[in-house]
Amino acid sequence: MADPIQAISASMTALSKQYEVITHNIANADTPGFKRRMTAFSQVLQDRMNGDGNAGADGASLVSRASLDYSQGAIQQTGRTLDAAIQGDGFFTLETPEGELYTRNGSFQVNERGHMVDTSGRTVAGESGPIIVPQNVSLQELVISRDGGVSVSGRPLGKLKISQFLPDQQPLPIGRCLYVAKEDVQPKRDAENVTIHQGYRESSNVNVTEELVALIKVARMYEGNVKSYNAQDGRADTLMRVAMG
Repeated sequence: MADPIQAISASMTALSKQYEVITHNIANADTPGFKRRMTAFSQVLQDRMNGDGNAGADGASLVSRASLDYSQGAIQQTGRTLDAAIQGDGFFTLETPEGELYTRNGSFQVNERGHMVDTSGRTVAGESGPIIVPQNVSLQELVISRDGGVSVSGRPLGKLKISQFLPDQQPLPIGRCLYVAKEDVQPKRDAENVTIHQGYRESSNVNVTEELVALIKVARMYEGNVKSYNAQDGRADTLMRVAMG
């Protein structure tokens, strides 16, 4: 039979991880293109949580498995010429010295060399190389079409490289709304069912209300586990005193 204290400790560890995930989501609720993290709990013991969310006497042990919710966030209008939002699956592609990175955050800029870059200066990849905006034109004249084509006054400058991945090959998050492809995985370049919206940004897909409700549940479950732990610890002390007596 499994050690009840060990099982409860495992539950508390999993709940602590869940707490970290939820608070991370809430902290990024206003981050453009952010995708919420999830932790699915599975019980490894037959005993279930009581209806009030507290652990049962045997302390059901929970195992957490981290995953990412890649679902679409709301698309909000900004009116900014260099803002772009992807509707559909896919990522903007960034060129870096370490290789390609991917993002859903389409808040771009133009650097001193005329290259379209992200907010950290990484080059925004075009299908045929960097997208370079002539310095003698106004950015207000720049047009990003629904298929990702970039032009100024009808003159094409390139086309945004949109990378798509199979559902089981989605890239891995590395922080700051950036992703890197899994080892030996190559993205699709012929993006399908994707629309680019200029003057818009994709919001985080975090629902703050749902996250707060989940936070309360986790806190109650953790509190229940603490009570169960203390009860089991007290029983162990009693048995030890009896044995030593």
